[in-house]
Amino acid sequence: MAHTTDNDKDLVAQLRQGSIKAFETVYRLYVGKLYSYCYEAIHVKQEAEEVVHDIFMILWNHRATLSPDVNVGQVLYAIARKRRIDAFRRLMKSPVYEDYVMHQNSLIANEAPPLEYDDFKQAFHKVLDSLPARQRVLIVLSKIDGLSNHEIAEQLNVSEKTIRNQLSLAIKEFQSRISPYIGSPPHKKTSDE
Repeated sequence: MAHTTDNDKDLVAQLRQGSIKAFETVYRLYVGKLYSYCYEAIHVKQEAEEVVHDIFMILWNHRATLSPDVNVGQVLYAIARKRRIDAFRRLMKSPVYEDYVMHQNSLIANEAPPLEYDDFKQAFHKVLDSLPARQRVLIVLSKIDGLSNHEIAEQLNVSEKTIRNQLSLAIKEFQSRISPYIGSPPHKKTSDE
């Protein structure tokens, strides 16, 4: 367990008094480590960055309530543990994961056994990371963050039709790349869909 040094105590004391300089010092010391810690679980760059931002906002907003003897690193990692779990849960509630669950439920008993959860998570992130940057961003914004095509178009400053077309291609590419991991051919849309 990490102990609190005199430097830590001084930093916490300054932070409790609202010192921006102390906050910036804490930020510089921990931002990279916290990002790595969060990305390790989430595997979505934008989501990991948002989690790290939230962690530092929570620290700043609750600075006056910090115990004088607290180890600021332990506080940050305690916040990070909860925030990265919440972010991962949001990811798993995304339509992409729901599609996977529906697919697994539709498998008949004599087909290949379904992927274990950890295997799916690993495959999902591997495939997502392998996509071209634009496709990855569109899938994250649409299927993970749950934004509408209109909201994505506004955020990326392009037409909604462009988003619709590019997202359709991104989803097809994702499905094509994930299919070897889930043991089925890529889903082909019917004219009803």
